[in-house]
Amino acid sequence: MTQDKVVGLLTAYGDNERAILDEDDLQLATVLASTAAMGYANAIAWKQMQEFSKGLEATVEERTTELRRTLAESRCLTTDLAGKNSLLDNAYRELEALDGVKNELINRLSLDLRTPVTSLSTAAKILQREKDVRGDKTERLVTVIHDEAEKLLEIIQSIFQASVLSTGARDLKRSPVPAQALFRKAIAPLRDLARERQVKVHVLIPSGLESISCEPDSSEAALRAVIKNGIEFNRPGGEVKLEVRRVVRGEEPWLHLRVADTGTGISDRDLPRVCEPFYQGDDSEAGKRHGIGLGLAIAKRVMENHGGSITITSNPTDGTEIIMAIPQTEG
Repeated sequence: MTQDKVVGLLTAYGDNERAILDEDDLQLATVLASTAAMGYANAIAWKQMQEFSKGLEATVEERTTELRRTLAESRCLTTDLAGKNSLLDNAYRELEALDGVKNELINRLSLDLRTPVTSLSTAAKILQREKDVRGDKTERLVTVIHDEAEKLLEIIQSIFQASVLSTGARDLKRSPVPAQALFRKAIAPLRDLARERQVKVHVLIPSGLESISCEPDSSEAALRAVIKNGIEFNRPGGEVKLEVRRVVRGEEPWLHLRVADTGTGISDRDLPRVCEPFYQGDDSEAGKRHGIGLGLAIAKRVMENHGGSITITSNPTDGTEIIMAIPQTEG
């Protein structure tokens, strides 16, 4: 017996000389039986321990494999969550920026509209009150009304153009736009300004270029904004040249819309920021402002929405060169 369990049976028999076993024989048999039982029990215990060890190793391996799989899944999930968090952060920052643009636009417009509206109102009241006003005074008042009305129109156009800053590439609807018509519509509203500033505008289009793949309204606004800058910041007798070039990038067709002027140029300090919404820099004419500072910001956003870019180089001697690069394959 071992641990109160019967594990075997030991039988002792007498021989011819000793048919009857004495007490010593019984003790010897008991010792032999106990030793055999202990050895047998140890063998069983060892076998069970080996089986348990193998089972434990298999369990540990299985659990380790499961933990590795869970860890890998956790890492993938963490990476995925990090990517989603990054997208959410970027979207939130973009929304904050757009909200800032909206608020800044409202503030600027509330200030910019006040002065021309006041001037129009005052001039109109004088004309109504003094019915016998004649000559130069009438002409001056009418001129004030006309000029301030033009400012109002420009501000209103800026409101519509500002909507471009809140649109993305998903909202873009390309179509083949006749090149001549696009440039003509972009330049037409600027003819009076060019005449007033004594600036000539030249357009050079390569032969065979009949249409441009773009979104017509936003592209027209971008072109007009860049050309207008070239006129406003030019010298009397200066020039603005719009030149269209075909280029190939990685076997894909592109167009470079190059606008070069002979104006006063952009300072090194202002150049990195001229495409920021509402940024106007240090005007050389003290206190004078040109619009509300959305033109180049709109041009940059339009090009980016098309998958293109805008590059600006400038110096006070040679003026400013702006290249708007726009791919001619959708995607």
